[in-house]
Amino acid sequence: MARPFSALPDIASLRPPEALAMLRKDHERYGWTPPETEQFLRSLDRAGEPTAYLFRCLHCDTSLASWDIG
Repeated sequence: MARPFSALPDIASLRPPEALAMLRKDHERYGWTPPETEQFLRSLDRAGEPTAYLFRCLHCDTSLASWDIG
């Protein structure tokens, strides 16, 4: 069970290291290069695109991340 998400304005808001790792792994699966992924992370925008969402499990307190490009 996860808590409600919050949109993340930029990479500085992705404090939990597991959240950043999750986004990087997801991009790797889609064939993004590391520089493309880092550019994506730097360009996260709460009011626009791309954006990311941070969830925290209510059971184990693990951070989970998801992303979206409209």
